[in-house]
Amino acid sequence: MAESTHPTKSHDRTTEESMTHAPSTPRGQATHPRVYATYFDSAYETRGRLLVESLRETGELAPVVVVCFDDASLDRVGSWPFSDVIPVSIAEVESRIPELVAVKGERSPAEYFFTCTAWVTELAMTHCAPDGWTTYLDADLYFFGSPAPIYDELADHSIGMIDHFYRPDHQHLHRFGRFNVGWVSFRNDFAGRAALRWWGEQCLDWCGDQPSQGRFADQGYLNQFPARFEGVHEIQHPGANLGPFNLDTRVVTGGSDGRVGVNGQDLLFFHFHGVRRMFGRYVAMLIPFGTTSTQVVRDRIYHPYVDRLADAEARWPAPPPAKRGYGWRGVASRLRRRAYYARSVLRGESWQPAAQHSQDSDRVSIPSTSDKS
Repeated sequence: MAESTHPTKSHDRTTEESMTHAPSTPRGQATHPRVYATYFDSAYETRGRLLVESLRETGELAPVVVVCFDDASLDRVGSWPFSDVIPVSIAEVESRIPELVAVKGERSPAEYFFTCTAWVTELAMTHCAPDGWTTYLDADLYFFGSPAPIYDELADHSIGMIDHFYRPDHQHLHRFGRFNVGWVSFRNDFAGRAALRWWGEQCLDWCGDQPSQGRFADQGYLNQFPARFEGVHEIQHPGANLGPFNLDTRVVTGGSDGRVGVNGQDLLFFHFHGVRRMFGRYVAMLIPFGTTSTQVVRDRIYHPYVDRLADAEARWPAPPPAKRGYGWRGVASRLRRRAYYARSVLRGESWQPAAQHSQDSDRVSIPSTSDKS
């Protein structure tokens, strides 16, 4: 547990009076003890749908605020068959924070998404009760178990985030941030609101898609949280935010009951970072992190998700994601990623999805967690 108690740094801590904007305050009727926030455009809508559906299947019924970056995704999210999903247009976020519009034209689509992360989360906090939790979730997360153990661990803290847990010989990847932005929790108290507002202010100032001076997109700023704010906790549950970046630092096992274990505890959620459809297959992105998959990871984590994603995309076809990077850097990055994906196919880290689309069901069909094998 990493509690930020640095008395010698107290003069550096952010106060609400020092911030450009006034801090967010809860709505008078906001009574939800937990609220989630996520965002996407049409390209990631199917992944966002699986995120919410998997969360609901664990029994977590807290509201999910979904900020949609285009009209098509806004219309479809509004018809999702899940309770307490609150679709919001990006225009509403921009109306609250007009500075977003001022920087929008200066940034790539990906950089603008990153710029909005904190502000999307702050908007979601307006639905959260005082002292409750608002948690930002990346759209490419997928829940295998209830998030309740994470909130038990957070206890009396005000901010919760998760280390990447890179391999010891891959510490150079910390230039992209020690902490992963996939799950970041803020309590609706003084420290949580101050950290959330500071994060948003920094992203308005700079949110580049290449590491620079200790910064990287929205993620790099999380490095400063432990020293700058009180009540920061580094979530330690090994089943939280398992992903391609930390597979080699975890022992992943499969039980006879179909459950997936991580260091002896249940897998809570997996971060499907980098999954793309190429060469007619869905391909994982493990090579850049120096990690490898096991039979359990392939058969009980990736393959079920890929089948479900393929079925969702058959129902609601998605355009390709926005390209990242400008000029020669962007071209080089895309060529490098294609090479990674080609090598992943050769390593057996790609999947041909099962043909399971059903026209007469409004819900994607996939075996339950206990049926996975």
